[in-house]
Amino acid sequence: MSAEEVERYYEAAARRPRQPGADQLHVRGAEATVELAELAELRKGERVLDVGAGLGGPARFIAERFGVDVTGVDITAAFVERAEELTRDAGLADRVRFVRADATALPFADGAFAVGWTQHAAMNVPDKAALYAAARRTTGRLALYDAIAGSGGPPEYPLPWASVAELSFLVTEDELRALLAGAGFHPTATRDVTEMGSRWMRDLPHGPAFENLGRALDDGRLRLLQLVAD
Repeated sequence: MSAEEVERYYEAAARRPRQPGADQLHVRGAEATVELAELAELRKGERVLDVGAGLGGPARFIAERFGVDVTGVDITAAFVERAEELTRDAGLADRVRFVRADATALPFADGAFAVGWTQHAAMNVPDKAALYAAARRTTGRLALYDAIAGSGGPPEYPLPWASVAELSFLVTEDELRALLAGAGFHPTATRDVTEMGSRWMRDLPHGPAFENLGRALDDGRLRLLQLVAD
């Protein structure tokens, strides 16, 4: 796909009607956000950078629940615009803000944030070395929750984060760890939540993208991993 086609795909995704709670654009929604926040030991008053913030659901949630200050970045203008609207409506604009930016070239000073945070975003980033290097430059510890490649072969498309394989850039756990190490991160906690994600998927109303995701989690072609690194 061309760059213009990719941009149109995400702009359209940002404007689709969504159900309440659907601003948590990752498997298991707010439940997984709480797990990652606790795994990362978020502390009140910390500055958090949410990379690939989407509609801003997790940013608003952790700001309200854990008392942190959050800056969310996303490359899709429609996501940023809608996230800002939802945040104003929630009365959280003093603690949560959004910036349109490329995750591999973050426009922030070195060490500007205590925590880097990303959920179900890295699968859309082809240059993961640049992604984690940018996170290492601007943050202290990193908390991530992503779908990664399993051992059962490639998944079928569409998937919730990509209509076609050309928009999806999955890595294995070993490859992820090597990328993090190359950026200077050292994992301190990991949790495989594939089974819980698979069970959660069975309760959803399924379109083709979610059906493909559910099957891939069931048969090992995809895994779900939460990880914290210093």
